[in-house]
Amino acid sequence: GINAEYGKMSSPSTRFPEKESTFDDLGVHPKVVTALKKANMTRGTQAQCDILRCTCDDMSDVLAEVQGGDGRYALMSMFAQHCVLNSEGIDFPFVAVITANDASRTKFLKEMSKQKIDGLDAVEIANTNRRPSDYRRPCIFVTSFAIAMRWEADMKRCCTVIMEGANQFKPEDVERLLDATAKRSPEANFFLLTTVPPCDVDPSLRYILGRKKRRYRATTPSGPVSTYLLANSEKDRTMLVERLLQIKEFSKVLLLTHNREVRQLSDYVGKSRKTMEVRRNATNAERFATITEFLGAPSAVLVAMDMYTGIDLLDVNAVIQFYPPQKSVPDEDWEDYVNCVTRTAASRGVTNLI
Repeated sequence: GINAEYGKMSSPSTRFPEKESTFDDLGVHPKVVTALKKANMTRGTQAQCDILRCTCDDMSDVLAEVQGGDGRYALMSMFAQHCVLNSEGIDFPFVAVITANDASRTKFLKEMSKQKIDGLDAVEIANTNRRPSDYRRPCIFVTSFAIAMRWEADMKRCCTVIMEGANQFKPEDVERLLDATAKRSPEANFFLLTTVPPCDVDPSLRYILGRKKRRYRATTPSGPVSTYLLANSEKDRTMLVERLLQIKEFSKVLLLTHNREVRQLSDYVGKSRKTMEVRRNATNAERFATITEFLGAPSAVLVAMDMYTGIDLLDVNAVIQFYPPQKSVPDEDWEDYVNCVTRTAASRGVTNLI
């Protein structure tokens, strides 16, 4: 029974509990919390709690579906102020807030005025006559996408880019802006708000986000399904994989094993399925080419080493851990792997973890 039973054993959803939290609980910067209290705002909406709880500590990149009634502009304001106040190593850091249209900019600025923090200004830049380099103090700049595209030389002071309606712009233009920011300010983080679930966003946007620190949020996510299969011998283990790969719903599979076993397992699986492989000594260019090929194939198996996090779990139907990770794996890699599994698989629908 694998075909009949694999979908019945599931772990609890990775969605956060449906309860409000205070902004103190979420780890928001104390100055932001004080400003919110003055505005009689002490508890967040579900969307605000989901996103802030994930990112306040590690300044992750975020791709989030946020609808109109989820307190979008208040969230953008909190996020912007929190990031600029926590920025380190940048003289006069700024946050670039890109809104979908003029009406959105007005709403954002209204929220900023409610959460006013002394010494931190929100400045609207509506034309090309001004740019961030004109201001020698920490700021939050709100502008249009077209104008922000002209700020390439200024991005070395940028600590955060917040983009509303990111799925509505051309993916190649968004990628260009974020790439320019990342090259000039490597520690900058990105917050992309969309009107659709992350699984419906162009993959090129998802893959420019931080590989090790990225978070996804969907309005109605479902957690990954976990199934545990005990294999007492190499023969049993191989047989189980053969049967799993016959499940028609598993069109895209990430098959993880020890680095030294990647080539052998890839050759074996390749007898019956289209297979690609990623080994530890592969160059970035080789890995990118492999991922591109995998994403473009209607059905394929990607064989990779141990706790590989280079592929987005939104793009696979199943993750099969052929061998458990080696004991020598550093704690940091464990953390990255758990983050990848729990935060990038939670908004796809169902990703099976075996």
